[in-house]
Amino acid sequence: MWAYYEAGSNYNNIIDQATMINFIASAFGGVSGAPGDPGTIWNNVQSGFPGTLGTTGSGTLPAAFLTYVLYDQNFNKITAGWQGVTASGNTALEHLIQPQITIEQPGYIYVIVYNRSNSASWVYFDDLKVVQTHSTIVAASDYYPFGLVMDGRQVTDVSYRYGYQGQFAEKDNTTGWNEFDLRMYDARFGRWLSPDPKKQFYSSYLAMANNPLRGVDPDGGAFLDIFANADGLEKWFETAAEAAANGFTKLVARDLPELVVMGTRLTDFGSTLMQNAIKYWNKKGKVPYGQARNWHKNKEGKDIAPYFNFDDNQADCVETVMAPLKEGYPQWYEKLSQKADMNGNRNANVDVMMDGIKKSGLEIRTTDPRVGDIGIWTSGKNGTGSGKHVVYISSVHGQNFATYGASVSKGSPTEFGLDKAGQPYFNLSNIDSKGIGDGFFAGFVTLKPL
Repeated sequence: MWAYYEAGSNYNNIIDQATMINFIASAFGGVSGAPGDPGTIWNNVQSGFPGTLGTTGSGTLPAAFLTYVLYDQNFNKITAGWQGVTASGNTALEHLIQPQITIEQPGYIYVIVYNRSNSASWVYFDDLKVVQTHSTIVAASDYYPFGLVMDGRQVTDVSYRYGYQGQFAEKDNTTGWNEFDLRMYDARFGRWLSPDPKKQFYSSYLAMANNPLRGVDPDGGAFLDIFANADGLEKWFETAAEAAANGFTKLVARDLPELVVMGTRLTDFGSTLMQNAIKYWNKKGKVPYGQARNWHKNKEGKDIAPYFNFDDNQADCVETVMAPLKEGYPQWYEKLSQKADMNGNRNANVDVMMDGIKKSGLEIRTTDPRVGDIGIWTSGKNGTGSGKHVVYISSVHGQNFATYGASVSKGSPTEFGLDKAGQPYFNLSNIDSKGIGDGFFAGFVTLKPL
């Protein structure tokens, strides 16, 4: 928001706190002494509003503020903050900016501008903007062991099919039952509503062996135990003998995790990486292409090794991919880079990244690009050139894809491979990559959560 004022003769007289809070509570719909919601809103605003609301106001400086208050869905205050007009706003526009806040639960946020100075001189506010950046998480739930959703522990902005145990378990709004593939389930009692077609337990209606923390029932048929192998990989098997035959010998008992739906898919780490990269570069802005590196010097003043300089206003292809990882996924940043000097600074090129990918045991595929993949491009006909390039795969349609990365001519980051309709057109048979240069994509790597 922008603010402006002209110095007055006296800003010492400030409207008292009680008058301000009464006015704001009324604006929220609160009514003193009223029953129901109006009375609750009034009481909670009265007790939960910021204690001072800012008290600046002396001489020629007005008590004028940009304020926010964040409440939960029951109007209990979570946090609040404010920015006051300073001397910079005297006869000149002053930009007041509240720091970014993260909203972690349903509720209400109120953004208010006000002038508490009881003076004939005016304070002008203009161009107030509230910018909301939506998370990729669109639904989340916490469950009791047998699948009953905990009250007040849900975030659901869209309808989603994945419910208890991560199945296509739509909840019938009339009965409250969950519809698995083979039969209906009542989470209130932990019982199926029809007999078990696989006759697994002594009771055909018993759910999850009365021990839902030990495994899962994927479809309403057999309850599957979770086993782990020597590498810690976990899988579901119907019997211990079947698990042992596949090298999974350790029975795993674990709590049901919180179910989080990212976008429209149950889990999609690639999309999360892509959103993280976009968020990072939207904040950073487009920068010229260049190797943003610093050289470390030894005691004799000689250059030893370069390392990333993320504060430099330039970026090559490797930095375009790595900078978002350092901020959002530092473990992957370390795995895909190498130590550049004794101070802990790190650096990488395409070969270093490839080495880190191989050491992490990740598959380098030559087909099936996925959103968020790291794509490796090599120059020359059939990849015979020495040039190498890394990008994020930003969108995919079948075997066609588009990329998000650095460009010598257009800066970093730049999206390549989209036609006028916004459809991706890169593919593995497309030797001339229409903007990247003469070459082809030699592999795609899908990073996994660490």
